[in-house]
Formats: sequence, C-alpha cells, structure tokens
Amino acid sequence: MEGAGLTAASIRVRLPWILVKSICDWGDGNKHKKHQPLAAAAAASLVHHVLIKVLWMA
Repeated sequence: MEGAGLTAASIRVRLPWILVKSICDWGDGNKHKKHQPLAAAAAASLVHHVLIKVLWMA
C-alpha cells in the first residue's frame, strides 16, 4: 500500500523514487519484533549500496 502513494506523488512531481521494504516475519500471524532490527539494517544497507552505485555513475 505504501508504494501506491509514493508512486502517485513522485509521478505528479516527476521525481525518481525507490521503495525498499524490510520483511521480518512469515506473514502467518505469529509476529514478534525479534528480527525487525536486522530487517531494517538490511533494507538500509541496500538503499546505501544503490545510492552509492548511482552517485558513482554520475
């Protein structure tokens, strides 16, 4: 759902975008926060890696 609003807004202002979501559970109803820090760190690491690559190419 977050992607729909981001897409609409970025198209309206003609801005490139990237949406990275961290996944930390199996979606089976057994949620806990045990793996949230690892999932957030992995997502942040991916964004950092992509931005470094993009900036390096510019």
